[in-house]
Amino acid sequence: MEVVNVLDRESVSVRHLAKRFNIGKTQAAEIAKNKEDIRKKAAAAKSTDTDKPRLLTSNWPRQMIAVILTQYR
Repeated sequence: MEVVNVLDRESVSVRHLAKRFNIGKTQAAEIAKNKEDIRKKAAAAKSTDTDKPRLLTSNWPRQMIAVILTQYR
């Protein structure tokens, strides 16, 4: 979620975002493109599970899911 939060707070390029979070440019672009969907799924996961995040099932790359889940640990 930190990547999504940075996108909301700051006007940064995909290249800067990728370098800042040590992710690929394509992955950063996908997160930027799908940030609303990511936010909704993260909120749903947070509201349904209190101890552990639930697995997000979608067609996202594993690394993107790992970035999102890292924020819940």
